[in-house]
Amino acid sequence: MTENVSEETLSTGSTRRRAIRTAVQLAGGAVLVTGVLWTVGFKAIADAVLGADPVLLGLAVLVVQAQILASAWRWRFTAGRLGLAIPFGTAAAEYYLSSLLNMVLPGGVAGDALRALRSRGAAAAGRSRAAISAVVLERASGQIAFAVLAVAGILVWAVSLAAPLPRGSVAAVAVVPLALAGVGVAASALRRSGPARLRDAIGRFVSDIRAGFGTGRSLAVQAGLSLAIGASYVGVFALCAAAVGSTLPLPVAAAVIPLVLLSMLLPVTVGGWGLREGAAAVLWPTVGLPAADGAAAAALYGLVAVVGALPGVLSLARRRA
Repeated sequence: MTENVSEETLSTGSTRRRAIRTAVQLAGGAVLVTGVLWTVGFKAIADAVLGADPVLLGLAVLVVQAQILASAWRWRFTAGRLGLAIPFGTAAAEYYLSSLLNMVLPGGVAGDALRALRSRGAAAAGRSRAAISAVVLERASGQIAFAVLAVAGILVWAVSLAAPLPRGSVAAVAVVPLALAGVGVAASALRRSGPARLRDAIGRFVSDIRAGFGTGRSLAVQAGLSLAIGASYVGVFALCAAAVGSTLPLPVAAAVIPLVLLSMLLPVTVGGWGLREGAAAVLWPTVGLPAADGAAAAALYGLVAVVGALPGVLSLARRRA
């Protein structure tokens, strides 16, 4: 009886914490969006969005399709290296759903968590750990590649652009590699002196990392595919910027856009809304472009990402049926 009450109390507390976190993220996004509209000007942003070139936006949606399918293939490849076979059709359907949920739910990782749980449930007996590791490693591969693109963008900015580096940009770019290094150091320490179960779990995950990235072929595939997918994110944003009249030269796009997209990693809003628009509104004037065009391009990027992932609704409806 006591155990049941304790479990119920823990469940209620967890639900309450999730509800509070969701409310904070929704409120944070609303405040940030309102602040951007107030600072930059609602009419200027609205005019830029409503006057956007539909052909370029359509092309951006097509690029999102290639992006999601390539990401699904990367996930399938990673799972295969861990001994888990996922048909490409299943991987694509799950990735569409995951991408859609990441854009419309708080935190930006809810879709990935659901993908891990669904693939774990569909995995053969004894392969549930591999199913979760495949999702974690696939996402880590993408984040590392994007961090590399962001570092390259900082270098391009420093060498090619006359404008000074934005304040805090180097620190923002360093977040991902520093976080990964911190996790690695902590995991290494726990593997040496932590509880036995934790040491075993870390050891198994290290084995998964070696399987997913440890050979020359797998590392080349992961690096090449992840860099291409990261570049496609930049390309989609560049198309949205061109659609509102801010056609960016390649060095400018390579330098500015990764910094804007990095802002979405902060899990304080829903789908990066507000953070992304605010970052673009700040960065666009540093390269001689209107802040309203940057905010409008960022808003269109969010809409294009959602529209591009809408086939995920079909996947959800099919699974519900």
